[in-house]
Amino acid sequence: MRSVCCLLLLGCGTAPAASRDCPADAIVVVTTDYHSTQVGWITPSGGSGLFAGTELGGDPALALSAGRTFLIARDHDTVFELDRCGHGTSAFFVDRAGESNTNPHDLAVLPSGALFVSRYSSLSAIVLSPSGAPLSTIDLSPFDPIGIPNMDSVTSATLDGKPKALVVVARLDDSTPIPRATKTGLLVIVDATTLQVEGAIDLGARNPFGAAWPTSSGALWFAAPGDFDVVGETEAGVVRFDPLTRTASIIVSEITLGGSVSQVAISPDGACGAAIVADASSVNHTWLTTFDAKTGALGKTALGPTPGYDLRGLSFTSAGVLVGDRSHRVGLGYPVHVMSRASECELRLDHDVLLSLPAIAFGR
Repeated sequence: MRSVCCLLLLGCGTAPAASRDCPADAIVVVTTDYHSTQVGWITPSGGSGLFAGTELGGDPALALSAGRTFLIARDHDTVFELDRCGHGTSAFFVDRAGESNTNPHDLAVLPSGALFVSRYSSLSAIVLSPSGAPLSTIDLSPFDPIGIPNMDSVTSATLDGKPKALVVVARLDDSTPIPRATKTGLLVIVDATTLQVEGAIDLGARNPFGAAWPTSSGALWFAAPGDFDVVGETEAGVVRFDPLTRTASIIVSEITLGGSVSQVAISPDGACGAAIVADASSVNHTWLTTFDAKTGALGKTALGPTPGYDLRGLSFTSAGVLVGDRSHRVGLGYPVHVMSRASECELRLDHDVLLSLPAIAFGR
């Protein structure tokens, strides 16, 4: 196995090591400017402990599954498991011999302890043993015979009382310089025990994007922006998948939102949803809005619009709602907006926590 970054795992290297302790209310955070990456923790009151490592790359993502937290270094085909303070405890590589640039996008822990990893730039997903050794690859190319299936989120779930891995495939048209969302995305069902593909459900929305947001009811929520340079697409918006009926529906349409949704989060009680939305301008101004998760009724704009494509990173946490922002404040840093619910589905900005790099993902 290739060597991993000693700074992340062991606190060694030329930079000073961050403390391996953190406050009880610490929340894992990943920050990046898409050249360098930091990972660690923040507290709603403004405390933080962040550290960098070359193996973290410049295109990170955060995966949360089965109470565990993983940082995915997409451009390095590497996954780091993190402790509650954001320190790496182990590392896994998600390419087999002869593979490279598979672009892992998400990870789910199966009931067996195996790790199911979706790979956006590959024809197949990969399943790793609990120790990180490759067990199997799962060919998903039949779901997009023209190109690669564009795997994104993967969730460990129960359907009809049996464990499954649910994999989103976007099925983009990769023949153009900027891939286009010409087909609706699918939710591919894989048996978590046999690792056999069982079929797929049409999500009825194009370009399902980013990690799914699971709720206590078992429902999964997705952002489906379609094409970001177009607003008013009928097959785009906030999507909800019901595991009991195995059906998906657009709860809030792109037409209602007034832009392309890039991220969705749902409150722990399942009543309130929040969405980051982008317009179709050349800079994709973003804003944060709320919606009733039961009826789809649109709420108020809680943040923005921003100068550009700035809001990224959205999470309902035990401390409230956290929103990352790439709008730099000269001499101060990049804000994380700490918000609370003023009513059932209205968000109020409490204060900002400032970091040296923009936050793009949070634990819960």
